[in-house]
Amino acid sequence: MSMSIGEKIRKIRKELKLTQSQLAGNEMTKSMLSQIENNVASPSMKNLKYLADRLGKPIAYFLDDNYSKNDNISNDCIDSLLLEKISEVIKEVDNLIKKTEFAKAKAILVDLLKKSRINKESKIYADIIYKLGLCFGYLKDFLKSEEYINESIEIYEKNYLYSDAATAYMDLAFKAFASFNYDEALKILSDSYQIYQKSANRDIFFEIEFFHNKAGTLSALGQIENTLSILSKAIDLSKETNVYYKTDELYRMRSSIFLIIERYDDFLHNIKKARQFAEFTDNKLSIGSIEFNLAFYENIIGNPKKALEYLELSYKLLGENNYLYYQEKAKSYYLLEDYERALTIFNKAKYPDYVYHIFDYLILWSAKIYEGLTLHKLNKTNEAIKSIKEGILKMETVTQSKYLAFAYKSLSDIYSATNNYEEAFKSL
Repeated sequence: MSMSIGEKIRKIRKELKLTQSQLAGNEMTKSMLSQIENNVASPSMKNLKYLADRLGKPIAYFLDDNYSKNDNISNDCIDSLLLEKISEVIKEVDNLIKKTEFAKAKAILVDLLKKSRINKESKIYADIIYKLGLCFGYLKDFLKSEEYINESIEIYEKNYLYSDAATAYMDLAFKAFASFNYDEALKILSDSYQIYQKSANRDIFFEIEFFHNKAGTLSALGQIENTLSILSKAIDLSKETNVYYKTDELYRMRSSIFLIIERYDDFLHNIKKARQFAEFTDNKLSIGSIEFNLAFYENIIGNPKKALEYLELSYKLLGENNYLYYQEKAKSYYLLEDYERALTIFNKAKYPDYVYHIFDYLILWSAKIYEGLTLHKLNKTNEAIKSIKEGILKMETVTQSKYLAFAYKSLSDIYSATNNYEEAFKSL
C-alpha cells in the first residue's frame, strides 16, 4: 500500500532521529508539521521543498510512489518539472481562462500531460486534470469536464485534501449554471460545502469562493436580499481574517446588484470600494470591469459622453476580452443621436455563447434592441424589426424581465411609426 506524503515525511524524520521541532526549524511551526504528518493538512510546494531539503530527499521521493523505479528520469529533471514548469503552466492557464481563451488553455494542459510523467495519485496531477476539466466545461464539453473534475476530486479525497476536493466539486455546478438551472447549481454548491466540512483545517479562501459562487447563483434566481446578505458575509470574512481575497470582486458584484435594482447611491459607494481594493492589489482585469460598470451606469442615467470616457479606460485594460464593449459603446452613440456611427460599431459586436448569468445574458441581448432602434432611425425599418425580434427570441428563453418589456415596447413603437397598428398592439 502506498504511503502518503505525510507518512513518508514522518518515516524519514524518525529514521534520522529528528524531533518535529528540529525538522520544522524556523520556516514552519511544529503544529503545521504535525498536521502534515498526520494527513490533516497538505504541504505547499514551497514547504515540501523545504522539508525535502532538510530530510536529504528529492521532492520526487514524496510525490511519486514509483520514484525508485524511474531510473531513466533524473531527480533534477523531475524536481524542476514539478516546482517550476508545472506551476508556471498552471499560472499561464489561469490567465488564459480569465481571458476566455479556453481552447488554448486546454491544449497547453493536454500537451503537459503527454510530455510529463507524473504520479497519477498525486496532488499535482489532480491540479492539472482539474484545470483541464474546467477548460472542457467552458468549451461546453460537459461529459469530458465532469470526467476530469470527478477524477481530480477522487485523488484529492484519497490524499485527505478535502478543501481542494470541495473546490473542484463546486465547479461541477457549471453545467447546471450554463443551462440556467440555478436550483441544481445551488444543490451542488451545498454538497461541496459538505465535503469541505470534512477538513480539519479552515480554508478562508474556499469559504470566500463558496460565498462568491452562491451569491452569483442566488442573484440569478432573483433572490436579491439573500444575495446581498451572502456578499456581506464574504466581505466581512475577508476583512476579519485580513486575507482580502476577491474583496474587489465582491464589492463589484454588490454594486451590480444595486445597479440592477436602481439603488444608485449604493451602487456608487460599492463601486468606489471595489476600485480601492482592485487598485490595492493591482488587479487590472478587475479595474477594467469597474470602468465598464461605471460606463453602463452613465448610459442608464443619460450621460453617454461620460460613458464613452469610462469605456475607453475599460478597453485599455480589457481589450477585446470585454464582450460587451462594442454593444455599450454603440448604445452611447445611439443616445448621442449619432446613428451612423452607432450602427458601424454595432456591426463589430459579438454575441458569445459562454454568458450564463441571467442578467449578463439579458444585458447582452438587449443590445439587439438598441441596434434595432438605431436602424429605425436610419429608416431601415425591416432590418430594425428583424434585429429586435432576434433579441426578443433570445431573451424569451430565460425569463420575463424589464429588458424584455423594453424590447416589446420598442418593437411596438416601430410598428406604430409605420402605421402597422395591429402588429403594434400584438407587441404590447
